[in-house]
Amino acid sequence: METTEKSSLHCPDCGAPAVEDAVRCDFCHAVLSRAACPSCLGPMFLGMRFCPRCGAPAERKEVETGKPLPCPRCGVAMTTVDLAGARVRECEECGGLWVQESSFQKIVDDAETRGKAILYPEVGPPQEASPEDRSGRFYVPCPECGELMNRKNYAGISGVVLDVCRVHGLRFDRRELQDVADFVEKGGLEKSRKVELEELRQEQERLKAIQNAPAPGGVSDPDAGPSFLDALTASSVAGIVRTLLDRLL
Repeated sequence: METTEKSSLHCPDCGAPAVEDAVRCDFCHAVLSRAACPSCLGPMFLGMRFCPRCGAPAERKEVETGKPLPCPRCGVAMTTVDLAGARVRECEECGGLWVQESSFQKIVDDAETRGKAILYPEVGPPQEASPEDRSGRFYVPCPECGELMNRKNYAGISGVVLDVCRVHGLRFDRRELQDVADFVEKGGLEKSRKVELEELRQEQERLKAIQNAPAPGGVSDPDAGPSFLDALTASSVAGIVRTLLDRLL
């Protein structure tokens, strides 16, 4: 029988079981501050000695930085910590994370390396954003520039919808960074690349069929310059390539 991660969390003060979304312990009423394991990114509470998911020591290295950044979701000043070998900002109120692109890429690269070491276990079918993600959540501002961030389904098929500022970084709700790392470790990026290449191949075949179709009213002059259809086809292929590359942020 599997034990869920929620049931394996305990209050660091009295040891009573607590769900990961708890604000206070139901037994000793201690305040429970949410955090992510510095090793596997799994959920835990500040003060726990070991991660209940991977068993690693819960040693959190806080880093002194300059100007504090507010959490885009709840406005609380975020703490800078080293997680999974990368530097991120963490909100102790909601458990959200703010990660710069370079740090996120390191986490992804490390997860993909681990996945290749176990020959990519089977990843599930493509996932779309849930109705709750599509309609029940609002756009939040980038903590660095203040502009509203875009929302994207990571890699197009992961089902993890992230807040993205193209200039400054990405915001993850609680557990989302762990979900992305798990998706990558299971070969999700490799599957996403195959899906994108197949979509591109199908679109190229469709555009080629359109281009080779007889022109209305007769056959076009082979010596004539590029037609409107030629330009449309070239521009469509370029647009498709940009769209597919954009999926990977």
